[in-house]
Amino acid sequence: MAETEVLAVAGSWVAAMLRSSTPLMLVTTGETLTQRVGIVNLGIEGQMLCGACVGFAVAAQTGSPVLGFAAGAAAGLLLSLVHVALCLGCDANQIGSGIAVFTLGLGFSSYFGRGVVGGKVAGLAPLAASDAAGIPFAGPILTQLTPMAPFAIVTVLIAGLWLYRTRTGLNWRIVGESFQTARALGIRPLVVQAQGILVGGLMSGFAGAILSVDYTKLGPMS
Repeated sequence: MAETEVLAVAGSWVAAMLRSSTPLMLVTTGETLTQRVGIVNLGIEGQMLCGACVGFAVAAQTGSPVLGFAAGAAAGLLLSLVHVALCLGCDANQIGSGIAVFTLGLGFSSYFGRGVVGGKVAGLAPLAASDAAGIPFAGPILTQLTPMAPFAIVTVLIAGLWLYRTRTGLNWRIVGESFQTARALGIRPLVVQAQGILVGGLMSGFAGAILSVDYTKLGPMS
């Protein structure tokens, strides 16, 4: 096999890997931030499903994938409010609360998602036009990936820097490690934990919308 063919295959492999892992990078980052404040949310899959369903429906109705992403993120954020209410407001068990959120998201997407089964939407345009496909190695990557892939990579890097290089990130880590220490330092642990849950929910819903709108471009149940 010629060197150009090897580079083309390698580029296609890298593009496929990054494209399929983009939603996972975002949802994993969101759950990591949630766990850093001492909360485990088993409802992230339900939030993703809800985000995929709502995001696809909005993108199909408006013709705008960006609005679909925003709607999916909002759906995940709203569903995470249930976890906040149960876990922090009612002092429910974290595991049980997460399962309730997952079940609610699964039921919502299964019921309301029936109306968009088999539908299709146009995702974002690739990073480069098709005439760039001949560029060794980089060509397949630029023509197969959308802006969501580099966005996810940058988001992961920013989240890491924020968590370990800012005062607010330090406060989040303190809350996750010790409630008593956080209170002694004047931090409000419950507020921080609510913020962590909501951020995780927003990113889960956003990841779900990317999965249905930009990756598969198909209805969430098709």
